[in-house]
Amino acid sequence: MALYGIGQSNCPSEAQVPTPQPRDTAGAVQKKDIENQRERKNRLHPQQEPETEVEDEQEDTTPQSTQPQTTVTLSSITIEDATLLDPEALDRVKADYLNRPLTFDNIEKLTDALSDLYHQAGYVTSRVYIPPQTIKGGQLTLKAAEGKVGIITVESGRWFKKRSVLPYVTLDRGEHFNLNKLKRDLRRINQNPDRNVRAVLKAGEETGQTDINLKVTDQFPIHLSTNWDNMGRDLIGTNRLGTTATFNNLLGFGDTGWATANFTRRSFGHGEHYEIPVSSHGTSIGSNYYFSNLLLGTIQGLENFRITGQAQTISGYVKQEWVNTEKYKIAQDVSLNFVDLETSINNATTRQQVAGGRFNDSIRVLRTGVNIERYGQSSRTFVRPEASLGLDILGGDVARKPGGIGSRLGAGSQFLKLSGSAMHTQQLPFLNALGIFRVSGQYTPDSLVSAEQFQAGGAFTVRGYKEGTLIADKGMVSSVEIRVPLRVFPKDWKLPLAEQSLNDALEAVGFIDHGYTMVANPTPGTNQNQSILGTGCGLRYRLTKYLVGWLDLGFPLLLNASNKQTARLHFGVQSELF
Repeated sequence: MALYGIGQSNCPSEAQVPTPQPRDTAGAVQKKDIENQRERKNRLHPQQEPETEVEDEQEDTTPQSTQPQTTVTLSSITIEDATLLDPEALDRVKADYLNRPLTFDNIEKLTDALSDLYHQAGYVTSRVYIPPQTIKGGQLTLKAAEGKVGIITVESGRWFKKRSVLPYVTLDRGEHFNLNKLKRDLRRINQNPDRNVRAVLKAGEETGQTDINLKVTDQFPIHLSTNWDNMGRDLIGTNRLGTTATFNNLLGFGDTGWATANFTRRSFGHGEHYEIPVSSHGTSIGSNYYFSNLLLGTIQGLENFRITGQAQTISGYVKQEWVNTEKYKIAQDVSLNFVDLETSINNATTRQQVAGGRFNDSIRVLRTGVNIERYGQSSRTFVRPEASLGLDILGGDVARKPGGIGSRLGAGSQFLKLSGSAMHTQQLPFLNALGIFRVSGQYTPDSLVSAEQFQAGGAFTVRGYKEGTLIADKGMVSSVEIRVPLRVFPKDWKLPLAEQSLNDALEAVGFIDHGYTMVANPTPGTNQNQSILGTGCGLRYRLTKYLVGWLDLGFPLLLNASNKQTARLHFGVQSELF
């Protein structure tokens, strides 16, 4: 059997290998490498893979050899121009093809296996090929064609221009093209809900280059919503009204911000937020501001006094994204927080301050946390550990104002607090149900001021109890919830302006919640450890974008002095005006 005119020896000393050169379109991504990235539609809303497509892909017209197959035994394989892959990984693949008889088809399989190493690493425009040569002494030489980035262009949308996209792309012209890197950039850019960018790839002007055209699809980046819920406190009013304005391209750099205001019968608060990306590697900086003012209602024993309170928080932070893949996302933030609280007790008639009637807490908190998200085929997991350190710097001092005292005996501005939260959402194998497990808690060896304490009880902790039933230095809350779509209407029933049918817009809910708190350094007569437990049912609905809400009826299973009701209704309604 001859190999391209070589004698029938199984170990020829010389073999002629006429092989194809790389195609002119070697820089174009193969469709088979990208067309399987489809939008996964399920109720968990997993992180979606960015869209990429190929233009002007050419078929490989290299003629296939019809010559008889012979064999050759290789003693060494050299790969020229391979700069991107680990030599040990290459050696492991080559080892399977040494010191055994090979046909030309076997050698082509070797180049395919070596090319797969590039593709697995994201270098989908790179490959290994066989240059024309004469094999002597069992020595084969292969070459690597490592594709590079050509021209990068942006087709701007109406609201998001080139400057809000291109600065956040890490690929540069002339560097090796890596599809994984491009997808990571697109995932980061597409986190903005009003902007979607897809990449169109085509062969560049030079052999081995891939041009990238980023096409922006966008919508109006300003939104206004209103909300109503009963998550207020008895002393200031349980019904809360609020409005929020969101800006998802405030200055045109892909920066985001929002402003919110909330009212109850005896309180008013507002907050502002701003964040801007500052690098193409997932770094952003931002700030937050919150202010609230309240006038408490009647408190037993203090009926003749006017009690007012103010709270102000100013914070600045840096956020860095460390991992952003199809399945995982990890980001860390570090912030410095300026928290100032003041409560005054004045005589309702004279308006004069009574002895010990002003409580001041001014704390400076260095805080860092890590957000860890995992996206599964039918699940989603979120975990956030956090550490907070109270510092006596920049005016941080409990009772620093003249005539003031701290709000809590033994609490100071220096403290250490470790906290965390986790949520796992899982599609269940029955009734198209969704299971949700939540847990959060905090630990500290110190007595904390009220702004840093842990709370249990209310709509988002333990349902069936009023907001903030338990307040202590450390504690934990956990919740198990099951949601089942209500399939009680005809399939085609749909409200005006609704995007989905009534069957898809309504979910029944069942839950059980538990909370446990502990006081770090209890004073005599203080109940150090307390528990609450609640269960119940509810409803989630998204009838239209103008009517979204939730309704939970909770039943307390452990009664205490501050919660003697046998049931409590928690609700919230939101309307997205635009």
